Amino acid sequence: MDSAAHAGSSSSPSDSHTVVTLQPKGRRSDEYKLVLDSGASFLVHHSAVVQAGLYEGITIDGLELDRLIRETELVRTREKALDLAARREHSRRELEQKLRRKRFPEDAIRSALDELEQRGILDDHRFARLWAETRLRRRPEGRVQVIAGLVQRGVAREVAERCVAEIYEQRQALVNDALRRAAERAWRAAGRSVEPAIRRLVRRGFGFNESREAIARLNNLEKNDFYLE
Repeated sequence: MDSAAHAGSSSSPSDSHTVVTLQPKGRRSDEYKLVLDSGASFLVHHSAVVQAGLYEGITIDGLELDRLIRETELVRTREKALDLAARREHSRRELEQKLRRKRFPEDAIRSALDELEQRGILDDHRFARLWAETRLRRRPEGRVQVIAGLVQRGVAREVAERCVAEIYEQRQALVNDALRRAAERAWRAAGRSVEPAIRRLVRRGFGFNESREAIARLNNLEKNDFYLE
């Protein structure tokens, strides 16, 4: 049975193996089927084949075989991580969990994600900033809830707090609009009753004072409209 699993359990470093078959898995595949004289077969990535200088008839030891398998596992994991990262921004924890569900080896996951971070493809700060701004636009919440949402997605609390603080400092219009829209929803849902509306906003992560001021503005606007009529 073809496998990319670690071969160390059935091969010691001093064992010698002769490669009897080395063929591409398919026309469009980057992997080769490697068959040893023992009958064991593995799938190894093209890059590992080239790096090791493999060819049919070559003899390799157990250490080299293990290295081939580990390199193939790493390449597979990296390619899957890149595929997932290309679809949308992820936190490191999100990608880690997705790769684990695909049963990639832990050491390959760690190495692949380290590489993606070094290349700037994976960045928890960038993810946190984008997610928080999108959240405020689409589903307005207060600072507490936005931070909690980021932490649930694997962002370290200190990173989440820093990103949200940056947004509150640099994107005041976005923050004010989120509070206004959330207040309007809370005001309607509470039947235009002040205290219940404030409580609804607080449950959405807004501070008590900002919630009270936002509801007071709505209440005063409606009173003014009534007197104008």
